[in-house]
Amino acid sequence: MRRASPLVTVLMTVRNGEPYVRQAAKSALEQTMGDLELLVVDDASTDSSLDSIRALGDDRVRIILNGRPGRTSALNEGLRHARGEFVAILDADDIATPNRLQLQLDSLEHHPDVVMIGGGYRAIDPQGEVLAEHLMPAGHQDILNCLPVWNPIPHSTMTYRRRQIMALGGYPARYFWAQDFALILKAASRHTLANIPEVLSSIRQHPRQMTARPENTSHRLLDSYQLLRKARFIPGVAEASQAEGRRVCAGLAREYLTHLASMGKGGRALAFRLTCVLEDPWDRELRKALGPIPRCIVSQQPGQPQRGVDG
Repeated sequence: MRRASPLVTVLMTVRNGEPYVRQAAKSALEQTMGDLELLVVDDASTDSSLDSIRALGDDRVRIILNGRPGRTSALNEGLRHARGEFVAILDADDIATPNRLQLQLDSLEHHPDVVMIGGGYRAIDPQGEVLAEHLMPAGHQDILNCLPVWNPIPHSTMTYRRRQIMALGGYPARYFWAQDFALILKAASRHTLANIPEVLSSIRQHPRQMTARPENTSHRLLDSYQLLRKARFIPGVAEASQAEGRRVCAGLAREYLTHLASMGKGGRALAFRLTCVLEDPWDRELRKALGPIPRCIVSQQPGQPQRGVDG
């Protein structure tokens, strides 16, 4: 007898996902664990993406339209409509391994304290040829120690308990580019995270994806700086990881300022520099990356709460 609601919602957002979306959707529907729905949130597509998904003829597919354009709002719209106890993310140009969900659900059943779980992935090119294979750190502490430097839970490997993530407010609306990493930081502050030490997805690298588009460079650099800085203040992150994170943030700040200068955005660059020095006045490496700071800036005193960190 079929459950009233599926155990897992595979959440896929799509905006002009041809020519990859059909293969992505099939990989979700052909999981060895079949108690699922594929919830596709269309983010203003103008190509035949939805026709390709409908042509699969599977009654486990649901399609909804995103009322507010943007990837973050599409993900949150999907969360609101998801019916599964668990939500598994799969981007419209990626491919899930057939046993991905079964492996993750088995692990979540044996570790009820874990709220979010990911795993390793293969990087593939537009034609599907393997470029590299990456395994992720498995334990919560190892994941915490990665957060100030890089994202150890790739989005297309991520599965989480829907109610707990909804209680956190879902994906932070302020982030245009790194909303997945922002969600990881929220979850890491309050819950236990884990990774399966196996490859769970193939993640495609191609010129049309968000991370490759030049117009998203500003969002990528600023989101990365803000979130990696925030990651240093998550309880339990080792001091050595915090120190490495400060070095990474200084490099990102320098790169962001260089980008703003190339765009003629002097006012925005000044505002960024002032914000940085107010938030981290004692960070020598960051101050060096920022260059000379106007004398009018009043340094934040030691012991005061760090501005911009919401825990």
